[in-house]
Amino acid sequence: MSKISLVIGAESTGITPEALEQCAVIAHIPMHGINSSMNVAQAAGIALYELTR
Repeated sequence: MSKISLVIGAESTGITPEALEQCAVIAHIPMHGINSSMNVAQAAGIALYELTR
């Protein structure tokens, strides 16, 4: 199994452009409605679920 690093940004500021440049894969969780961001704990849970299934 290869090593994976999950980088999760703060709810208000996200991830710096410099950190994003170091990422091999960048994922976005689409949302419906008027919200522009998801709670970081919820986003981490979704990402970890997808990584382990």
